[in-house]
Amino acid sequence: MQKIGLIAIWISFGLWGVVGIVSISSLSISQKAISIPILLLVSEIAFWLGVVLVGKTVADHYREQLNPRRLWVVIKMFWQRWF
Repeated sequence: MQKIGLIAIWISFGLWGVVGIVSISSLSISQKAISIPILLLVSEIAFWLGVVLVGKTVADHYREQLNPRRLWVVIKMFWQRWF
């Protein structure tokens, strides 16, 4: 069940990328206005379904790994190492 939950969480992240692609695509404004909220809603549902399936400990681990403060430290370390 945890693998299915992780897949659902990653699908939700992927749908956010699709939202970005749809927003710059050649679709009409009305098509964008319909598809973007639907994609966001499906993304949120997939994310929370995934969180329920993986459990609290795994969700806390991913929350810690995706913390913006931690990501900023990793980016700074990368920058200092290579530049």
